[in-house]
Parts: sequence; structure tokens; C-alpha cells
Amino acid sequence: MTPEPLTLGQLALHLGAGAVAVGSSELELLGLAEDSRRVKPGEVFVVKKGTREDGARFARDAIDRGARALLVERGSSAFEG
Repeated sequence: MTPEPLTLGQLALHLGAGAVAVGSSELELLGLAEDSRRVKPGEVFVVKKGTREDGARFARDAIDRGARALLVERGSSAFEG
């Protein structure tokens, strides 16, 4: 049985007060991926600062592979402007 898709709004609610949902809160998300090479269309790419690499470096690749949203950890260079 396939699980019901999670919406961006539901994900933001689940993550709590520190989460920010950008885009339609009704956007359906089909899964999570922490490795941009494994992103499938409709999933969320988790952008976090690793010990050797910052996931923000791979955000474009994740989007090109079909990521519908990015979940960005504070401290990632994705927040630098």
C-alpha cells in the first residue's frame, strides 16, 4: 500500500515553529532525500551542512532531478545572501 503524500504545509507543521514553508502549502511531497544523486521527482531534498560538504552545493542538481522543495538546515550556505 502506497502512503498518502505529505503536503508542504503538513511538513512545516510537523517540523514546528522554526520551519518555513515557501510555496503552496498544498504542494504534495512524495519523499525525502539527503543525497542529491538519489532524488526522485516529487521529493524534498534535505540541505544540510555536512562534515566535508555543504548540501547547498548540490541543491541545483536535486532540483534538476525533480525535487519539489528544499528543506534547509540553518547554518547551510543556502542562507547566505
